[in-house]
Amino acid sequence: MNVSHIRDKIARGELPGTDWEATRLTVGGLFPCAACDTPTTPIDAAVECHHGGSRVLLHPDCYVMWEEARRSPR
Repeated sequence: MNVSHIRDKIARGELPGTDWEATRLTVGGLFPCAACDTPTTPIDAAVECHHGGSRVLLHPDCYVMWEEARRSPR
């Protein structure tokens, strides 16, 4: 997983390029990570993000890469 993969998802509209409407730290297990598509597990921390009526989970490291991808140019 790298920042360019997340930039591509932002460009395709799969992840927002703007701030989430709400975020909170939670546990995984319900959905795969929206950034890297790998499973989140109930024993892992996850960032729950809400945007445009959608709710997604991101691994904490993927959330950090998402922040970097949307703030820095290619």
